[in-house]
Parts: sequence; C-alpha cells; structure tokens
Amino acid sequence: MDKQYQKQLVDFFNQLMIVSEEELSPVFPLIHQKSVKRGILIKNPGEVDTNSRFLCSGFIGLYKEEKGKPTLEHIFGKGDVVREYHSYYSGNRMDYYLKSITEVVFLEMSVSDQKTMLDTHPILVELNGKMMHFIIQRRAKVSGVRILGLKNGYPELLKVLPGIGSFLDRKELAAFFNCSTSKVARWKKELGKS
Repeated sequence: MDKQYQKQLVDFFNQLMIVSEEELSPVFPLIHQKSVKRGILIKNPGEVDTNSRFLCSGFIGLYKEEKGKPTLEHIFGKGDVVREYHSYYSGNRMDYYLKSITEVVFLEMSVSDQKTMLDTHPILVELNGKMMHFIIQRRAKVSGVRILGLKNGYPELLKVLPGIGSFLDRKELAAFFNCSTSKVARWKKELGKS
C-alpha cells in the first residue's frame, strides 16, 4: 500500500477516534490497494459483497438494475467507506452493483479479515463502531441530497461530493434524482440561459 494512502486511512481513523499506527499495524497487511479505471464493475449484480473499501480518490456509484435500466442509488466520494450495503450486511445475493464513475483508488479488506481483526484486537471494535456511525451519517447525507430533487439537490450534491458534476451524464442524473432524462435536459438548458 502506498504510504500516501496509508496516511489518508490513518487520518480518517483518527477523525473517528485517536488510534496509534502501532494499534493499526496488524490491519495494514490485510489491506489491498486497488486502482480501477472509469466504468469498471467493482462488485457485480447477483453477488454478495464480501469487501469493505476506503475510497482514496475518485467516485464510485451504487447501482441497481430496474426494468432493464441501471439506477444510480448512491454515490461515494473520496474518504467514504464503500460497500454494497444490501448484500454486505445480509449475506444475500442482490441485484445491486458497484461501478467506478471515475478512475478510482481504494483500499480493500475482506469481511473475514475484518472479523478476525475485531476478534483479536479490542481497540478495533470501538473504531469499527465509530466507522459504522460515520457510514450511516454519510449515507443519510447523500440520500438527503437525492430527495431534494434535481433543481435543489444538484447544488448540494456538488458541495457534498466536490468535482462529481462533470462525471455524471444525463441518464445518471435522472436516475439519481428520480426524474426523466428530458427533465434533466430542460434543466441544463435553463442553466445555460442564466
């Protein structure tokens, strides 16, 4: 794992609670750094997500196939913990999938390695609890933006996920804000006039 990404992860953990690199040292050998190009599936539909990821750079989308069309349900940005929640927590196969919206770098750990760490290192249990709280808050924040609708939500989306605007096409914006692509086109046209 590159030192810059390890530092980014340690800084993230220290925002949740103060932990030393020594306390985290058993975790590092179990974490794998991955780089993925734009538009690549990270977790396929119909599979159980068995990994947790810390997103170092870029954006990842959580999608679901509905009526033959992909629906963008959630967007993860730099510093987010990325999981396909539905199958990760239930252990059941789901039609949700993870796909890179941009080129991404993330740090990945398997569920089984995570469980081993939690069983053998009590300090990590507390850290995991705080991380779960962070995940829930972050998910609620992005979902809150989504329910604002396109006109009010898009400016908020750019605040919550700086830089995402240039990477979402008309179909993804429509899916994320639960509106038609023609509404997105009209909205973009109105924006161009102002």
